[in-house]
Amino acid sequence: KSPALTRCANFDYDGVVGSFKSALGEIKEDAETASYDAAVSIDGPTTCDRGLEAEHFVNPQVTALNRQIFLVCQMA
Repeated sequence: KSPALTRCANFDYDGVVGSFKSALGEIKEDAETASYDAAVSIDGPTTCDRGLEAEHFVNPQVTALNRQIFLVCQMA
């Protein structure tokens, strides 16, 4: 079992969801904070990717999912 993959699933991706929830909660009251919260969501897939690379973990499905999450974070 890959510790990096476990971290991606249990921490990094949860962070993305948390950032988006926080941004959504702030959007009406403080657009600047909401924008920041959305911007930091990209840390999740970036950290996940670094961890997988460090372990030399190769799985095309995981890589594709991580890229999709990264793209959504960039659009935010």
